Amino acid sequence: MGGLELQRTVKALDASLPVIVVTSADDFVSRSRAMEQGVFAYLTKPVSGDVLLRQITAALGRRHPSGDTENG
Repeated sequence: MGGLELQRTVKALDASLPVIVVTSADDFVSRSRAMEQGVFAYLTKPVSGDVLLRQITAALGRRHPSGDTENG
């Protein structure tokens, strides 16, 4: 299963779950498709630990345990 297929599967199970893609595919088409499908962040390898941690923290901050987003 590829990353975008996994993202679609995750969204089908829980649409409120933020998805962060970490990939070596650094091209416009891949990034655009991922963003259109609703990924929270699209990071290309190599990713620094600081950048990944910031994105995870931001993604978790947007989701309450109930599944509702903080701003609506």
